[in-house]
Amino acid sequence: MYACTDGYIYVKKHNVFLRRTSYLKRDGYLQIKVSIGGKKKHLILHRIIAQAFIPNPENKPQVNHINGVKTDK
Repeated sequence: MYACTDGYIYVKKHNVFLRRTSYLKRDGYLQIKVSIGGKKKHLILHRIIAQAFIPNPENKPQVNHINGVKTDK
């Protein structure tokens, strides 16, 4: 799984990168479905992007949208 600065998640399958499609959860957050270790997982998109690009030296457990828009990547 690869996170890009454009806010999309890509997976490598058969030496080809495929962009994962996000969908809206009932609570208003964007989510993607991926297979990790043969098991399907549902991951919240903004958390993946934050883990990839925002330093967390205090090891805080959550990330929040500063502007309050849940669908921002």
